[in-house]
Amino acid sequence: EEKQASDNDDSDDSEDETEDQARRRIMKQKEEERRRREMEDQEKQALLLSLERFTIPEILFRPLDIGMKQLGIAEAIVQSIEACEPMYRAAMYNNIVLTGGNVKLPNFKQRLEMELRTIAPINYNIRIYVPEDPISYAFEGARDILISDEFIGKGCIDRAEWEVIKQSGNIGDIWHSNNKKELPDGFVLI
Repeated sequence: EEKQASDNDDSDDSEDETEDQARRRIMKQKEEERRRREMEDQEKQALLLSLERFTIPEILFRPLDIGMKQLGIAEAIVQSIEACEPMYRAAMYNNIVLTGGNVKLPNFKQRLEMELRTIAPINYNIRIYVPEDPISYAFEGARDILISDEFIGKGCIDRAEWEVIKQSGNIGDIWHSNNKKELPDGFVLI
């Protein structure tokens, strides 16, 4: 009879169960839940960050701190803009767009603006734009360009055109020859 009673302890909640059996069943369920939580806690991998929260993003601005002989993000922006023809530089400094997940770091835009102001030529206005969703902004922009009729008309050539250009030996002139069409007012071919 005791064996039968203990077997009944393991059974689900039933109408026949005594108060003592219900209490044992509930205690057993609580113990199983406690063990499950304990196992979850043991399996968790937690990484506590303190100083790293600040030093890891700092690498974007000062890669030399970890031995990388690379430009920081501000220096790379200035170098890229200064590589353009002088007539375009003012527009470039005035239209810096930040994309990607790192720009969601707190105060990223303000820090970059401060760094740019210290190394960029003083006569240029610096304006930095962070889109609402910087992670997918570059993809969405590229997608919009690719599906536009203007890109298909000016930015693409078909295989027949490619073969003619290839046989003429003027492969380096593909971009310019395909874009000789008149540009709208205010647009300049770079």
